[in-house]
Amino acid sequence: MFAIYKKELGHYFNNPFGYILVILATLIVNILFIRDIYSVGLVSMKSFFITMYWVLAFLIPALCMRSFAEERKLGTLETILTMPIGEKEIVLGKLSAVLSLIGVTFILSLLLPISFALISGLYLPEVFVGYFGLILVSGMFSTLSLYISLKTSNQVLSFFISTVILVCLSIFSADVLASFIPRAISEMLIPLTPLPNLENFTKGIIDLRALFYFLSFTGVFMYAVIKQLEHRD
Repeated sequence: MFAIYKKELGHYFNNPFGYILVILATLIVNILFIRDIYSVGLVSMKSFFITMYWVLAFLIPALCMRSFAEERKLGTLETILTMPIGEKEIVLGKLSAVLSLIGVTFILSLLLPISFALISGLYLPEVFVGYFGLILVSGMFSTLSLYISLKTSNQVLSFFISTVILVCLSIFSADVLASFIPRAISEMLIPLTPLPNLENFTKGIIDLRALFYFLSFTGVFMYAVIKQLEHRD
C-alpha cells in the first residue's frame, strides 16, 4: 500500500499539476470567503463550507481522473496488479494519496477562518466540525471518482463523467429543483444527496445519520472499485 501511495503522491508533487490544483482551489475558496465577509458584513462559516463543497466537486474528479484511467491507457495496470499486494491495498494507496492532497488544501484554506475566529470570536469548534464534514464528503467523492476512472481509459472522459455525477447529485438537493418535482419524490431524493447531509456539519453539529450516510457511500464505492479490479477482463 505504501509503495502505491508514494508513487501516486510523487506524481502529484513531481509536476506542476498537483500544485496548481491545490493552490487554485485554496485561492478560490479564500477569495469568495473574503468577498462574503465584506458584502454581508458577517463572519459565517456556512457559506465558506458550501463554497468548499462545490470546489471539491471539481477538484476531486481532476485529482482522480488519472488514477486508473492512465494506468489502463498505458497498459501498466496489469503490472501493478501483479505486484505482491492485494487489490484492497492498491485502492487504499491511491485513495490515501488523493485525500492527502485534499488535506493539504484544507490546511491552507484553514488559515483564514482561524484568523477570523481569533479576531471576531467565531466559535472555533464549529470550524473544525465543518471541516470534518468536508472530509466525509471528500471520501465519498474520491471513491466515486476512482470508480469512474477505473471504468475508462480516457482521463478527460473520467473527469467529465465524475463531475457531471457529483454536480447532478448536488443539484438534486437544491430547493429550486425540489420545487419543480412532486413533493413525495423530492422528500425521497433529498436525503440521498450529499449537500443536505453536509448542512448540519456546516452549523457545527455532528449529525450521526449524515455520518452513516457518507461512510456507507464511501464504503460502497470502495467495495465497487475493489471488486472491479478483482474481476478485471
